[in-house]
Parts: sequence; C-alpha cells; structure tokens
Amino acid sequence: MFDMFKGAIGGVLAFLFLFMLMSILNLSLVEPFEKVEAPENNANQVYNDSVGGVISIINYQEQESIQKFLTGEESLTETAVGSGFVYKQDEEGYYYALTNNHVIEGSDDIRILLSSEASTDDNLIQAEVLGSDPVYDVAVVKFKTDKDVKVLPLGDSDEIQTGEVVYAIGSPYGIDFSGSITAGIISAPLRSFDRLGYSYSYIQTDAAINPGNSGGPLLNEDGEVVGMNTLKIADGETDNMGFAIPINMVKDIAEELEKGNIPSQSEGFAEEYSKGIKNIF
Repeated sequence: MFDMFKGAIGGVLAFLFLFMLMSILNLSLVEPFEKVEAPENNANQVYNDSVGGVISIINYQEQESIQKFLTGEESLTETAVGSGFVYKQDEEGYYYALTNNHVIEGSDDIRILLSSEASTDDNLIQAEVLGSDPVYDVAVVKFKTDKDVKVLPLGDSDEIQTGEVVYAIGSPYGIDFSGSITAGIISAPLRSFDRLGYSYSYIQTDAAINPGNSGGPLLNEDGEVVGMNTLKIADGETDNMGFAIPINMVKDIAEELEKGNIPSQSEGFAEEYSKGIKNIF
C-alpha cells in the first residue's frame, strides 16, 4: 500500500516538474490537428464541361496504288490525326471547329470524331475544310451531326497571366487517346521566336502537348479557350515546353477564313498585324 502511495506521489511530482519546465520554456500541450481542406481539383469540372466540344480530326489523302491503277478507284489513307474544338454553330445546324493548318494540310478527305465518343469507324463524321492559312497555321472545318456537341466559350488571351492554371485536351498519338487532358500553368503569356522563316508569338505552357494535340484547346480554369495548342520543343533534351496560338489572334483569323479570305495574303489584315507577315502575332 505504501509503495502504491509512493508511486502516485512520484507521478504527481513528475507531472508538476514537466508543467513547470514547459512554463519556463514557453511550451504548451500539443493541440489536436486542425482539419485542412484539400484544394479543389478543377480539372474534372473543366474536362466534363469541355470534352463535348473537343474533336479528333483525321486527315485522309489519296495514295497511288495498284487498285487505283487497275480500277480507277481512289485509295484514301489516314495520313495524320490532330485535334480541334468547336467554337460556333450556324442557323443551318453546322458546327464550326478550329484546328491547325498542318493538321488538315494536303487532305483529300476529312473525318472528325467527338472526344466524348468511342473511337470506332461508326462514330466518324464527315467534315469539310472551310478555309485555312498555312502561314498563321490556322484552319476552320465544319460538319453536321445529330449528336450532342458543345460549343466552347472563347476567352481573352490578353488577360492571361504567368502562373495561371491551364488545361490541354486533345488526341495525343491518335484517336485511341482521344479526349486526353493534361494540366499545367502559363509559363509565359507571350513568347516570340523564329520558325519557318517567320517570327511568331505564342503562349508558353508546361501542360503536356504531344503529337496529335495540335489544334486542340488550351483552357483556363473557367473552361474558356485561351489558346490553340500548336507545337512543342522536342529536341530530346527539353521537357514541358509547349506553345499555343493566342485565342484573340485565332478569332480574327477564323473570321477572315469564314469569309473565304486567306489572312496572311490580305494586305489590310497583314498591316493590322505588324505591317506584314513577319512578326505576324
């Protein structure tokens, strides 16, 4: 009994000693952790709101073949796959989509696949090139379908800022990966460099952009298109350097293409953008 009493006294004295020590050192008893809310993942929301307006574009070209020589029938071969996005619908029900010129260049036939659809031949939709400009690397295609298609809102690329979160949706490496999304930030709102004899300006992003993403949308966190994904630096030593044409420039080009004009060959348009097709953005 005495030993138990002595042990209790010792425990009390130990607690008092610890309390005095903590007071001297200005320490406090450990408080329970506060619940920290996880940051909201906006990628899923942007994807669900936008994927219905993103398309894969398949470029078919006529190939010389024994079949054509013997029968005269055309032999069309899939030669390129890129991405695009729907930006308007007209009164007749046609949808208009934007993409890069290099996606549709040289095509004898164009088919599109909605990113929300399975990648089967039955889901391919006939489309036509309304206009394209090889210098600005922008093209407009149109198509008609009874399927659900989302018209994507176009943002203001003059308002984007370094560090802003962005998302790229497209078909990297073909329609088997249709509707893929990657996330990143704006590395630079405007980056200029020479390419193909011209000086271009692009939005730089570290969101992954791969072959097949060309022509697809670069979206902000509000789901607005702020750029058209166009190229990446692929020298084997560089990672996460992708580039998109600012959407404000794309809007003006699309308007001209819809009229049947080729903006880079239009003197008035070229003068508005830096007195010619050098420094065209």
